[in-house]
Parts: sequence; C-alpha cells; structure tokens
Amino acid sequence: MTLPDYGGAYDIDPHMYWTKDDLMSLKEAVEERSLVQIGFIEMDLKNRIYISYSEPEIGEMTLQEEIRIDLRKAGTTKELCEVYTPVIVSAIQKEIDEYKKLIGEEK
Repeated sequence: MTLPDYGGAYDIDPHMYWTKDDLMSLKEAVEERSLVQIGFIEMDLKNRIYISYSEPEIGEMTLQEEIRIDLRKAGTTKELCEVYTPVIVSAIQKEIDEYKKLIGEEK
C-alpha cells in the first residue's frame, strides 16, 4: 500500500499520513465516550499513538499500551475515529481500573 505524499503541503511532514486535525478529531471522539480529558495525542512515523490523559479521581497519566494504527482498517478520519475510539477508550479504562485496584490494595 503506497501512502500519499503531501510533500510538505499544509505543513505536513512528507512521511506522515495523519494530520493534527485528524488526531484532534480522534481526541474529541475519545473524550466524548469516556470521563477522561486528553492532554495530548501524538503519533509517530510508525503510526503508534501516544496519549496523555487525566481522570478526575486519579489525575494525569500516560497511556502505557501501544496502539498502532492499521491503515487497512482506517484510511480516513471518520474510520480512524470509528475503529480506534473504542480501542483507546478500552485501553484507558483498563489502565484506570488497574491503577484503582492497585491503590485499593495498598490501603
């Protein structure tokens, strides 16, 4: 699969597929489906997502699970949000639950 090369148009790195607007759409979709507030969302050249989030009871955390975008599943912003919002929400909720369980055991 050949990725489009935007060649620097709109300040997009020629090696990147997703724009900041695409990631902001994903951020908004995740925030709508969960109680967390996303601090930052970034993606590297290998389509791995990095997310910092805050949860009201715990505070700020960084998602530890590696989530890699498969372009065969999501080639548009709409597909990115539809396919990966539930994945990210689930990963964040799992991490929050594990943290709360850990804190509960320490008391």
